[in-house]
Amino acid sequence: GDDNVKNNIKKLRIERNITQTQLTMMTGIPTATISGLETGKRDIANHEFKTILALAKALNVNIEDLVGE
Repeated sequence: GDDNVKNNIKKLRIERNITQTQLTMMTGIPTATISGLETGKRDIANHEFKTILALAKALNVNIEDLVGE
């Protein structure tokens, strides 16, 4: 469920040595949103597809890897 999603973003980001600020610069997604997704305060399902796509592209993964079970 949602736990997977928040963990994936943070795990993938850390694996790639990308900070939240860098991810914001790469995607145009506000740092607060990225932080919220990582901590589970925000549900990725409530975000636009383009947001999810931008994160997947920046982290160089498939969308399935980002939001996968």
